[in-house]
Amino acid sequence: MRADQPIPVIEWSQNGVRAYDPLADQTVVGADVREALAKIGSPPVVGLCLGRRASFVREFYTPNVSRQDARTVIQLQLKQLFPLDPADVAFDFWPSEELTSEGRITTVAAASGETLRAARKAVEEAGAKIAWSAPSAVGSASLAGDSAEAVIVDAHNGDLTLDVVKRGKVVHSRIVTDPGDVDGRNAELERTIAAASLNGATVLVASGVDLGSDTTRTDSSALKAMASHSAGLLDIELPEHYAKRVKRSIQNRARLAVFSWAAVLIVGTFFYLGRYDAAKVISDATVVANRRQSSAESALAGRRDSLNSATRKVSVLNQAFAPSQPAVDVLTLVSNSMPEGAWLTGLTWERGKPIQIRGTALNRDLVSGLIASLALNERLRDVELQYANDGEIETTPVVQFNVTAHVVGNLPLAETTRKARRTRR
Repeated sequence: MRADQPIPVIEWSQNGVRAYDPLADQTVVGADVREALAKIGSPPVVGLCLGRRASFVREFYTPNVSRQDARTVIQLQLKQLFPLDPADVAFDFWPSEELTSEGRITTVAAASGETLRAARKAVEEAGAKIAWSAPSAVGSASLAGDSAEAVIVDAHNGDLTLDVVKRGKVVHSRIVTDPGDVDGRNAELERTIAAASLNGATVLVASGVDLGSDTTRTDSSALKAMASHSAGLLDIELPEHYAKRVKRSIQNRARLAVFSWAAVLIVGTFFYLGRYDAAKVISDATVVANRRQSSAESALAGRRDSLNSATRKVSVLNQAFAPSQPAVDVLTLVSNSMPEGAWLTGLTWERGKPIQIRGTALNRDLVSGLIASLALNERLRDVELQYANDGEIETTPVVQFNVTAHVVGNLPLAETTRKARRTRR
């Protein structure tokens, strides 16, 4: 099978399994992985797609450094990027060519190690070899085509999926329970567009989803597009597999150094037996070989030193690259907390200061509900109502309100600068 030839893919999630056969252009549903693969002819090699409830996709800014150093930076930020245990996260990243003042724009995909192990075990027990592992949402990048910004809307098994594509890459993916009606689906679409700060995005609708008559449809889907995915672009790897690969690389270099030492020793011995004066050559060669062997044995320690160095750099650059909670995440949190009958009219965000949430509600109970919802969220603290004024819009009585809250981790850069200056004195 050629590297560029599409391969069958299996989509695994806790609530269902789908498979796609590119040769027959057929998507099937199975009760489990074995049944789904059997319906497409039990292929020997498949791509493993993780469903949106089993994986995460985020946009992140990395420094303009090597891939290994960029991976270290991302690994140190896993706790802020994903609601997963950083010690057991399987992830990979897809850097773009675009550099901004904040760094290189990068797509990061992740899943819990436990989830990926369960999915891999199910596929391997069904008799298939896994070519790569990636979120299904990544396939939406191919559907967007030349669109600078796009939202791909799909539905399956009672869920509505909305994948946000920017600059040819998926930067965000949402999955919600399908409202089942045009108004509800369009409301979720508008919420996604607002949360992702899209401007004039193309909306593509798949799988017969009804968003009204004025929509652009596609006969393909993200799952179908994943049949042409390449492991070189994105391949989520288990933490233990990555550690083994790094260890194997170090061992190979150490083995090469030992072989080099042995070769030098053999050649030196040959000359020593033939000529007494060659003893000095053997001695010099042994010193060089020993130095190489020592260098190879210290390679692992050097890796640790590199990681510590990168950690120190990240601790200095972290606040410059991104706050602990990006503004788009806070906007999404506030938008999702709005009860029905209340809407957001403004949100002010300043570094190191409480956010200002302004909105309008049909009654004061809705304002109280919003405050209670925000106060229970562990990502916010000190939620306070600044004012709630009665008013009217045309003939409808409303309540205009202003709520403040402190975003956990929103620290001012100025304090860090002042502390650094005091230290230099």
